[in-house]
Order: sequence, then C-alpha cells, then structure tokens
Amino acid sequence: MRNPWHKEGQERIVRKDALQATCKLDLRGEVCPYTFVKTTLALEEMKPGEVLEVTVDHAPAVENVPRSVENRGHEVIEVQEGKDRNWMIIVRKGENE
Repeated sequence: MRNPWHKEGQERIVRKDALQATCKLDLRGEVCPYTFVKTTLALEEMKPGEVLEVTVDHAPAVENVPRSVENRGHEVIEVQEGKDRNWMIIVRKGENE
C-alpha cells in the first residue's frame, strides 16, 4: 500500500526524537473505527508533545487513523509499513487537547 504521507521524489526525513515513543499501542486485529477510537483514547491520556507509536494490521486504518488524528490537531510524524502487513503510525500529541 502506498504511504500517503510520503510524496514521490521527496526525501523521507525522520526526526531522531520520533523514534522515542512515550507510549506504544498495539492494535493488530482491530478494525476501523476501533483503531481510531483506541488511538484517540490513548492520546487523551498523554501530555502535549509526547509521542505515540500505533501498530495496525487493518489496511484502511493506515489512512483513516492518521487523517483523523491530524483533524484533531495532532502531528503524524511517520507512517511506515513493517513485516507481515503491519504498519506503524507515529503521532505527536498536539497542544489543543
């Protein structure tokens, strides 16, 4: 699946601090909208600026979760495909919640 957050011909930049997740959430086996709901609940428990690493295996969640968290004021740092059709979504909690 194409990563919508990486544009063709654009160098992929990953900030060093993005690799240090404050919290990790494993949502493999979950489907939409539960992936977004559980991600939102986890973000509500975090402080602004903290980083959440979400692992999903439901393909629609790869687009739906990042789009939804951005709409709520959070920053999607990276979306990357891993092994066995798992994806990792890295989100920095925004200041607004």
